[in-house]
Amino acid sequence: NATLEQEYAGAADRLSAWWFDDDKSFGGRDALFPQGYAQVASHLARDIDIRLGAAVTQIAPRRLTLGDGSVMDADRIVLTVPLGVLKAGAIRFAEPLGRARQRAIDALETGLLNKAILRFDRAAWPADVDWLEWLPWEPGRWTQFFSLARRPGWPVLVGFNAGNEAAEVERLDDRTTIASALESLRAMFGASFPEPVDAQVTRWGRDEWARGSYSFNAVGVDDRTRNALAGAEWDGALHLAGEACSRHHFGSAHGAILS
Repeated sequence: NATLEQEYAGAADRLSAWWFDDDKSFGGRDALFPQGYAQVASHLARDIDIRLGAAVTQIAPRRLTLGDGSVMDADRIVLTVPLGVLKAGAIRFAEPLGRARQRAIDALETGLLNKAILRFDRAAWPADVDWLEWLPWEPGRWTQFFSLARRPGWPVLVGFNAGNEAAEVERLDDRTTIASALESLRAMFGASFPEPVDAQVTRWGRDEWARGSYSFNAVGVDDRTRNALAGAEWDGALHLAGEACSRHHFGSAHGAILS
């Protein structure tokens, strides 16, 4: 669960046995973004006209239709919506996509990795480690917590659920989700483990603008599938990009940017 499902966001029985780990990593140590990933988006968006609240509902060669019915013309359209949005048909295409590209959309799957971020008054766990892992009574449920107590020194734990377990936990409200995470922490550290003073819960599967966390190589996918998804369509009028289009860095922010 920790090394497969929480890494690739897919349930183990949906991951391709041949190609699930057909990815690559960069060298160097891990790093934290203390001010958050918004810094990356802000940097990329500099000097660009950004239209907020303007959902695209249809794409035609050199033309976009927005949710309010207005139309925008464009010489080139770069489409970077999440794979889950493509698979859901949330955007209509005025002309069919190429067969290989549509097959890639159908074959790749969108995984689910959700977090419960718990903030405490103090660290009631070993503050000199980054990862807390255990074997719970429900396989795959709250098997990992990432601690921010060592660096950057915050009394915060981030709990994870992936795949089928993530989908089940998404059905719970915040209060029940936090209670479920605390049940695991108290099983590890004792009944006196404190309540968090604040919490935040993600539900990427229920986010209509994401419809999942990131793509994974499902059963039936091979090493050509992502290449078929990426690139130009309609004689260069449309280009597909995003993490799902990244051959070796799928499921990552840097893969999305490089694509």
